[in-house]
Amino acid sequence: MFYKKRLTVALLSGSLISIVSCGGSDTPQPPQLNELSVAITPLSLTTQTTFSQHIKNGIYLRNSQREQAITDTALVSSPESALADSSTNDFSATITQEQGVDEADRIKYDGNHLFIANNTYYSYQAESGSPEKSQEKVSTGSQIKSTVRIMERAMDGEIRELSEIDIDANNNINGLYLNSDILTVISTVEQNYNIATTQLIAEPTSYSQPAFNITFVNVSEPENTQVINSYNFDGNIVNSRRVGDVLYIVSRYQPYIEQLTYATTDEEKISNYALINNTDIANLLPKYHEKNGTEQSLVNDKQCLLPENATDKDGYDTIMTLTAINIHEPQQLNSVCLNTSTDGLYATDKSIYVYGTYYDYSVIDSPRNSKETSIIHKFSIDDMAISYINSASLTGRFNWSLSNLRFSEKDNYLRVVTTSGNRSIGFEHKLNVLLEADNKFTLVNQLPNTINTTAIGKVSNDGLVYEDIKAVRFFKDNAYIVTFLTTDPLYVIDLSDNNNPKIAGALEIPGYSAYLHPITDSLLLGIGQNIDENRINFISQPATIDDGNIDEPTVVPVIEGAKVSLFDISDINAPREIRSIVYENGYTPVEYDYKALSHFVTENGNHRFALPIERWKTTSIDDRGNTFITWNSENFLSLLEVTTDSSNAELTHIGNIFANDENANTNNYSSWDDRSIMHNNDIYYIHGNQVWRSFWQNPEQITGPF
Repeated sequence: MFYKKRLTVALLSGSLISIVSCGGSDTPQPPQLNELSVAITPLSLTTQTTFSQHIKNGIYLRNSQREQAITDTALVSSPESALADSSTNDFSATITQEQGVDEADRIKYDGNHLFIANNTYYSYQAESGSPEKSQEKVSTGSQIKSTVRIMERAMDGEIRELSEIDIDANNNINGLYLNSDILTVISTVEQNYNIATTQLIAEPTSYSQPAFNITFVNVSEPENTQVINSYNFDGNIVNSRRVGDVLYIVSRYQPYIEQLTYATTDEEKISNYALINNTDIANLLPKYHEKNGTEQSLVNDKQCLLPENATDKDGYDTIMTLTAINIHEPQQLNSVCLNTSTDGLYATDKSIYVYGTYYDYSVIDSPRNSKETSIIHKFSIDDMAISYINSASLTGRFNWSLSNLRFSEKDNYLRVVTTSGNRSIGFEHKLNVLLEADNKFTLVNQLPNTINTTAIGKVSNDGLVYEDIKAVRFFKDNAYIVTFLTTDPLYVIDLSDNNNPKIAGALEIPGYSAYLHPITDSLLLGIGQNIDENRINFISQPATIDDGNIDEPTVVPVIEGAKVSLFDISDINAPREIRSIVYENGYTPVEYDYKALSHFVTENGNHRFALPIERWKTTSIDDRGNTFITWNSENFLSLLEVTTDSSNAELTHIGNIFANDENANTNNYSSWDDRSIMHNNDIYYIHGNQVWRSFWQNPEQITGPF
């Protein structure tokens, strides 16, 4: 349903009402409020209640409503791709979803200096201030700090460490931004002190206050960096984007009151109610703290958006904040407050969308009766100005992996893919086209529809779709969707007419792509897993009750290895696979984080790609007649090239760069945050906190680690 109308749902908006007596008795009774649930309506500054009452109601409900099903959006960040503009430089850059919108990553590179976020889970640490000792290792038990290594690339391609930026020992770096000479470091603050919990458990336990840090560093002199400013923010960071000189942060905060206990009796509920009601609203707002100790409220309680039909019997205890910070003048800060919950972020250079899903499992006798409703809130952005536009509600969910890629804004249209159902009852996947006009959304069409009835996903003999969506990618006037059960149908959807979306073509091949990367109008790269259809295991999944019946054992495919496919999409009615490369028993983090992929366009128009691969290898050891099997991980960077000749496009494997260090434990590190940089013919592979150098023409020639 779309708005300006209101949805008829039970919301959690509202204010604290006075304690009432029952049946004329003088005995106080707990307040009677609506259930705690997530708002799926538009937002407004003007409602039947106030923000103060609404947030306090939510805190009360969170600490007394154990018998009710509190259905919340998942409190996770979307790890969160138009192409990074590699063609204008001699080196690769962070892959992003939209051009002009930068995304935080573990590394940043400006052509001369490489900045690497080093976190505490790696044992390697260069001795601060001593670049010449950069290959020394910290002994067991030493304090491992999060730092940013600054590496300098010489004209001949040699690389060396210049310096390190020390980040607080309690911080774990989430990502970096580099804009001119300012490096922005975003990190999670690990708190060590205890406060009373407000979580839904029977007994209070220790609870660490969540916080995150944003530090701005002047790196114009990389060997002598200067911290411009550093802020600690209350709450959890959900995600971030950078447009020009402005950093946009979405964060989540749940207020706590130290003396508050989980209430099970009426007396405890009344006591909690009084404690909450007497708490100053200023003490329930998220704050930010400057390096000099100055503390300020992040939001203005008079400017917080509430669900538009909130009443004084509703409440919710989560505050979402969208904050704009000028990177070059970080004292310039502007925030918008939402008293609701969201868990994802999609951004263009002019808009930010925050979104979440409400899961209603109030009917638990059958999974067919569960209901998922998603809400999308749109904000316009213009430098430091953030303005709420409106909201739209859709049936279904966005799933968790790379959910932002299910969104695409083009002109005044928002195209978004939703999913309902599950493997037990079948899936329903929809492509929704929304038109935004006069500050409201209108659903102009969906796919499938009454004219174009073909389902997204292969329909089985019982009429259901059991294939879930593995990947979505919008590019210009097309959408590409991969579904999977045992094979990979790649669907090409024609969006040239937003009022008439239709499936133009489909291709079915073994395996699946988890990430799709448009190369040109005619070529698409798919990265995922290969599946051997002729070799499957029969595994009985946990039984699911469905109308009184137990599900039959489910066929589960055996994953054979990481797979890269090059697709010809020049004819959208007949997509075809040109070639695929499989890394047996391998895995690539690109499946879950597209920033692990590097992409560089050469002067002759060829496209170079680098992606980390991890696989486990076994070794047999014979000891006095007994054979033992040992497992060791193998990590390497695979180099691929795509020639874009329209009549003879090809995918070629150039070679692999292995991360070997006989003097350290780097071979035990996972590849999940491996990265790489391609600068002309020089290749730099970052594994753990170290760097290996090689060459495009001769990847077997490896130097390092540095």
